[in-house]
Amino acid sequence: MSDLLTPDRLRRIRALDWQDVEALSAELTPLLEELAADSAWLGSALENLRHTPELRDLSERLAELDKLVLVNDADSGVRIRLHRFRQGYFDRPHNHRFTFGTRILRGGYRHTVYGDHIEITPDFDVSQVRPTLIRRESAGGGYIIRHTLVHSVAAEPETLTLTVRGPAQKDRMLIVDREQGTSWWQYGVQHEDPADVALRRLTDDQLTETERLLREQGLIPG
Repeated sequence: MSDLLTPDRLRRIRALDWQDVEALSAELTPLLEELAADSAWLGSALENLRHTPELRDLSERLAELDKLVLVNDADSGVRIRLHRFRQGYFDRPHNHRFTFGTRILRGGYRHTVYGDHIEITPDFDVSQVRPTLIRRESAGGGYIIRHTLVHSVAAEPETLTLTVRGPAQKDRMLIVDREQGTSWWQYGVQHEDPADVALRRLTDDQLTETERLLREQGLIPG
């Protein structure tokens, strides 16, 4: 961890106030911009991921999304992740277990915001979840989202984002299927069967695919 982040960046990450979104935005936005522009750092972080079992175990390949954990700071609960949205990615409206900030490195996506739902459970009326904002997120842009916000994303193929997520505020998130009028909880990996988690573990070839894409886009050194 200390080898990947300079003392100044580590100090700034550990000082982030995840309860105050305005204060968080003021500090996290420039930090994300700085990390996203540092191609040497990003390249080193990917190489470190390849050889660090702890980070490999936290990283995963889902149906159309790769989550690469570049930094896991146990002292603060903060993680830095690279997301690769592959062909056909979209998700259902959902909140999160944590507050986070993101920066789009390549590509873009249709971002639908359904509003802030602080008290939300599978028993609530799904019809309450209606779009309140629809916008396009493009390369060079980004945002901060509180864990209570419900949103969804439909991404262009091979969109890449850098995300800094705070410590978990809860152990589960809610996913909403508006078409079926249903919703359900999704828990963190610590509540899953390790065998299922292992099936999603990124392979060396999959990491190489992502590195090649980043190199072609000039996001890491050639």
